[in-house]
Amino acid sequence: MNKPLLVLYLLVFIGIVTACNSYPPIETTSTPEVTQQNSTVVIPTQEPAYTPTSTKPPTETLASTSPSPTIEVEEIVPVIEHIAEGEEATITTIRMIDDLAGWGVGNAGGLDEHILRTRDGGRTWHDITPPEPASVSDENGKRVLSFFLDEDHGWVTYYPEHDFQFEPSLIWYTSDGGESWNESSPLDASGLDTFFEPRWLYFTDEHFGWLMLGHDRGVGHAPISIYRTGDGGRNWDRVIDPFSEENSGFIQVCCQSGMVFTDSKTGLITSQDGPIESAYVDWTNDGGLNWQEQMLPPADPDLFSRAWCGTRSPVALSSQTVALVVECLDADSQPALNKPFLYISEDGGQNWSFYNMPVPPLERGSWDYLQRTHWIDFLTPDEGWTFITDYYQPQGDKEANTLTHIYNTKDGGKSWQPIKTVAWFGQFSYVDLQNGWAAAFSGDDNALVRTINEGRTWQIITPEVAH
Repeated sequence: MNKPLLVLYLLVFIGIVTACNSYPPIETTSTPEVTQQNSTVVIPTQEPAYTPTSTKPPTETLASTSPSPTIEVEEIVPVIEHIAEGEEATITTIRMIDDLAGWGVGNAGGLDEHILRTRDGGRTWHDITPPEPASVSDENGKRVLSFFLDEDHGWVTYYPEHDFQFEPSLIWYTSDGGESWNESSPLDASGLDTFFEPRWLYFTDEHFGWLMLGHDRGVGHAPISIYRTGDGGRNWDRVIDPFSEENSGFIQVCCQSGMVFTDSKTGLITSQDGPIESAYVDWTNDGGLNWQEQMLPPADPDLFSRAWCGTRSPVALSSQTVALVVECLDADSQPALNKPFLYISEDGGQNWSFYNMPVPPLERGSWDYLQRTHWIDFLTPDEGWTFITDYYQPQGDKEANTLTHIYNTKDGGKSWQPIKTVAWFGQFSYVDLQNGWAAAFSGDDNALVRTINEGRTWQIITPEVAH
């Protein structure tokens, strides 16, 4: 075989062997992408370990400057628990809107007072107390200062019964009859290193209201602060400081006995038992920013010249009309009695009319007379009542006693008709000339009573809590 042909055969043989010894290509299976599903994220208590995102070794390790997360634990404060269904309630304050619907303040043997609603004339009540923190002391319950405008709107603030509180309480407010409550913003107490005692709360409508707080009381001096809201109770502005007598008339003089407003600008404060012997009131015409005292004209010049006179129980009858009681302690009478007069102004205090009020005789022989007080309430400028309460001290085997004389008027106080004398003191709420309710007190006893005949007879109601 010639040499070129031999070389050709050799090359073909090498190619066949190489082909027989070749391996098939290797298929590589890619790792599937892992998708993380949503889950609850737990905040770690330590920094997670560092996981590199590159195969290259790090050239430098940086210490983390992020602080460990702080988990805040909110302290749970127990609130006043609602009265259980079926329990009997004690009503200490009542405000009826009509012959069925009304508000009440009371309790069922607990320390703290509750806010209640009735829709059947007072027989059953629903506990609608806002989530106010409960008392922390077994001997010092919380009491309520309240104002109920109508069936839907109400405002309440709590305060300790016995101890002083050194910051003002917040105000709870509702616009749906107590189905829900909102809490006011904190009241401004800057610069007031004193205690705070709620005295009076008053609203003219669902927007404008005023809160009077009392502070350290001294001889002949009873400093107060006044807060005002124009948004239904959410925010309150301090319009009067307790230790500044600038633009405040006599309102810082002891002792304030009532506060009413006729509209968003005009209001008055009554005072009695203070160092000023004459009957006077303090007026504001700018919503409470400035006050001016006004000496009232004497209904009886001879009596006013020698008696100690004060004002109390103010009632707003319209945007310009107010009524109040002037009491004059006649030291020459035996025993010394407070002689009452009804004062009415129909022009914001520019002019006053005054009328004699009833002076019922005292009980003789059984008790020692202690004190007489007068309160008024009006439905209209013509229709109203006066409640005259006599307090008697115990004598011998006789316990202390209280009698209340009820009179009504249908001509704006020009004349009065006796209705009934009852053996208790009452906080009254009439909705018309016939129908009225009272939280009645006699000694340590308390009852809810109702009349359907002007007050000539009263029936005890046993109020029960329902849900």
